Amino acid sequence: SRVINVLLMVLTALPVFFWGRRLMAPGYSLLAAILVLCMPALSYTGMLMTENAFFLAFVTACYAIALALERPTLLHQGLAIGAIALTCAVRFQGLVLIAVYLAALALKLAFDLRAPNGLRGLRQAGRELARFWPTAMTGLVGGAVYVAYKAAQGTGLETGLGAYGGVLKVEYDASNAFDWVIDHFAELALSVAIIPVSSLIVLVGLAALGRSTTAAERAFVAVAASAFVLLVIEVGIYASRFTLRIEERNMFGAAPLLFLAFALWLARGMPRPLFITAVAAIVPAALLLSLDLRALLNVGILSDTFGLIPLLRLIGTFSVGTIETLMLVGGATAAVAFAILPRPIAGFALPAGVALFLVLASYSVHGALRDHSRATLALTNPAEPSWIDERIGENAEAAFLYGATGDLVGE
Repeated sequence: SRVINVLLMVLTALPVFFWGRRLMAPGYSLLAAILVLCMPALSYTGMLMTENAFFLAFVTACYAIALALERPTLLHQGLAIGAIALTCAVRFQGLVLIAVYLAALALKLAFDLRAPNGLRGLRQAGRELARFWPTAMTGLVGGAVYVAYKAAQGTGLETGLGAYGGVLKVEYDASNAFDWVIDHFAELALSVAIIPVSSLIVLVGLAALGRSTTAAERAFVAVAASAFVLLVIEVGIYASRFTLRIEERNMFGAAPLLFLAFALWLARGMPRPLFITAVAAIVPAALLLSLDLRALLNVGILSDTFGLIPLLRLIGTFSVGTIETLMLVGGATAAVAFAILPRPIAGFALPAGVALFLVLASYSVHGALRDHSRATLALTNPAEPSWIDERIGENAEAAFLYGATGDLVGE
C-alpha cells in the first residue's frame, strides 16, 4: 500500500509537467514538477489515506478542465467530466470541481473578452459559451437522474454523500466560517513560501487587463484561481464546524497549481505592474497576521497541518511570540523579494529560495512525525511487537476495527 501511495503522489508531477509544457519552456515546466516533489505533503505517502489519490486526481481534473476551456471539443469536455467524476469517486470533496469548472468558465470568457486576440463582444462570447452544451446536458441529465433515484429511494439528496451528508444539514456561523477560511488561506500561503500565491495574483491581474497572450494561459489562470479559492473556502467552512483546526491535508492539492503559476510568472519574465504587484506581495504576507499560533501550535497539527510543523518544532527554543515574529518577518521578506529583487538575481534566487524552503520544511515534518511515532510506540507497544504472530501464527489473518470512541476491537 505504501508503494501505491508513493506512486500516486509522485505521479502528480506528470500532469503538472505536461500542463506546464502547454504554457512555457520545458525548463520552467520541470521547475514546477520539482517543486511538487519537494512538498512536505509527500510525507503522507507513509499513511493509508484517500488524500494521496485525491492529490493526483484533483490536479489531473484541473488540467482536464483547462483543456476543455482552451479547446471545448467533445473529447476535451468528456475528459473533464470523467476526471471530475473520478475525483469525486476518490473523495466526495471533489464535488468542488463542479463549481471550479463553472467559475473557471466564467473567468475564461471574461479574460477572452479583454485579450487582444480573444473574443469580440458579448455575442461572440455567447457562441463560445454555447460550445459547452455537452457539459451542460451531462450536468442536467446527471442531476435529474440523481434526484429521481433519491426520490424513488425516499431519502434526502444529501444521503448520496455517505458519512459526509451531515455537512449539508448543519448550520454554519458565517463570521466563524469567514475567520477559518482566512486562516486556511494564510496557512496554505505559508506552506508554499508566499511567492507562488503572489505569482498567481499577478497572473490574474494581467489576464484581467488583457495581457494574457494565449488561450492556454488564460484557461490555466482561470482554473488555477478558481480551484485555489474554492478549495480553500470549502475546507475552511468545513473546518469551522467539524474539526476546529486548519485542515491543510484537505487542500494541499491546490499547491501544484500555485507552483505552475510561479513557474509561468518566471517564464514570462517576472512582470511587475506596480499596483498589481503591490497587492500580490502584500496580501498573502498580511494574511499571516490572522494566524493565532498560541492556539494553533499543538500536537493536533501533526496529522493535518504540515505547514505549521516547522514552527511547532521551534517551541522550546523560542517563545510563541518570537515564533510569530519570525513567521511575519519571513513572510515580509518573501513579499519584498517578490516585488523588488532585481530580475537577473530573482530569476535564480526566488525558485531556489522556494525549493529550499520546501526541502527544509519537509525535513522538519519528517523529523516531527518520526519523533512522534517513536514516542507513541514507546508508550503503547509491548517490548516485542511480534507478539501477534506468536499468538495466532505467522500465516493467520488478523484484523482490527477502530471505532468512533477510540476502542480497538480485534479479531
